[in-house]
Amino acid sequence: MFEKGYDARFGAAMAVPVVINELIIRLLWGLKSKFYHQKSFIESLPFGNKPTLRKMLLVGQGSLCLTDGIDAYLRSNSVPILFATRLNYVAWSRFMYASIKEVRVFLKDDVLDIQALDQHLEEEWQRLRF
Repeated sequence: MFEKGYDARFGAAMAVPVVINELIIRLLWGLKSKFYHQKSFIESLPFGNKPTLRKMLLVGQGSLCLTDGIDAYLRSNSVPILFATRLNYVAWSRFMYASIKEVRVFLKDDVLDIQALDQHLEEEWQRLRF
């Protein structure tokens, strides 16, 4: 891997656990929706903006990233560069995407006023300075 740099095979290898995680969660959500909640086949398809599915995917990706981070830390022996090389960047990027998506749904896209937030942070910074 390091002799010729990162390539598509390396990215594909990192994507395998992410895809398996996503497929298993979607399959289990669809089965539960169909057989436990007695919904129709169309309503049980694990696609679209479904709040319970979105939260399950967030928790599943978070669990995958937590496991990946612990594994990377233990295998790196507290060496930061080795820790960085052992992380699954595909999993972490998918977790960040799911997190941002959940935050945007929670904030309803237009609640956050960036300029007011920036002004508040600047005021706090000025207050904290000596």
